[in-house]
Amino acid sequence: MRESPLAVSWCCLIIVCSVSFLGSLLCS
Repeated sequence: MRESPLAVSWCCLIIVCSVSFLGSLLCS
């Protein structure tokens, strides 16, 4: 089963949002 580019981009988006959210929590 090949991963679709859309699914990969969604995964990257979720990871970036999670990291920035955690970073803002730690820095606040």
